[in-house]
Amino acid sequence: MALTIGERVQRFLLVHVPRLLLALFKLVSPGTKRPKHLPPIRNPLLTLSAVQLAEKIRRRE
Repeated sequence: MALTIGERVQRFLLVHVPRLLLALFKLVSPGTKRPKHLPPIRNPLLTLSAVQLAEKIRRRE
């Protein structure tokens, strides 16, 4: 069964309006910047997993 005119309009709007909005958003939004590089980790506690850190806390190390 063929689509009615109303269904065609609805389909057109549902397909093309989001595309148009996405294109406009890409034009308006600032371009992607390079991610900031983090400094190296100096605190050795930050290299431990959460489980290892919890064990150290329980043992009061």
